[in-house]
Amino acid sequence: MTNDPSPGPWTLERVARELPELAPLATLHAAIEDAFRDDERVRGHVQPSLAGTPGVHWMLGRPLIDMAERAGFAERMPGLVRAAGNAVANTAPAGRDAVDETIGGAAFDALDWEVALASFRDAAWVPPTPHPRLFRFLLLRAISVPARHLARSFSAPHPDRWTRPTCPFCGVGAAASVARTGSGRTLLCVLCGGRWETPDTVCAGCGERNLSKFRVLANREAGPATIESCTGCGTAVKVFSSSDITWGPPLAVEVATVRLDLLAERDENTFRDPIALAAIFPPG
Repeated sequence: MTNDPSPGPWTLERVARELPELAPLATLHAAIEDAFRDDERVRGHVQPSLAGTPGVHWMLGRPLIDMAERAGFAERMPGLVRAAGNAVANTAPAGRDAVDETIGGAAFDALDWEVALASFRDAAWVPPTPHPRLFRFLLLRAISVPARHLARSFSAPHPDRWTRPTCPFCGVGAAASVARTGSGRTLLCVLCGGRWETPDTVCAGCGERNLSKFRVLANREAGPATIESCTGCGTAVKVFSSSDITWGPPLAVEVATVRLDLLAERDENTFRDPIALAAIFPPG
């Protein structure tokens, strides 16, 4: 992987063009995004209905997607999962049999989608499908559609109102942040693109604030980011430059920095959020 030779933010199209070794993954995600846009053009936007004001839920530590009227957008999940699955099968034909078994079988038709929506952040949850890792990837990609609508519809909470290291919109753990001057961080959600502020530079896992307890696993030679790991609990986040991040889910830079994830995976003292990773990197 080479250093970034071009100005401007990263997009999936740019990753495919400038980082050919990562082009298959970038192309796959671009195809899924196209499938979601087609679905919404035909069936309308998946806009969850929220009960009450966001501030009340945030003060109680509740991500907005858990407070949305679940039955309404649960009805859209099968279509979105099928759209993502067909995009995967069309882009990577070798996986078509697994996709067909996942989205075409009786287990898929019988799935309780409200349970799936309540369980998607539980790394131990195993859906009753022949290929649970593939299903989890497709489900997470599908959930990103209503989740990003929430992230776009509401301003992020004040740091004093939401102090958790998980996304205030969809509840997925922070897996990335944006570098900024001074103290504090802008945390990023890789699923919905939610952004929220912390007043201090703090570990997203254990709350450690001592900067001497953080270590850098790699530098930007491995892609447009660094990765910082807490020596106390091992939680690691990628740190991006604001110029590399477009508004919305940072899919492109996550794909562009896959070498950092491989490096973190080999480091026994480093922990990367498994749900965030499952939403970016399909099995196989």
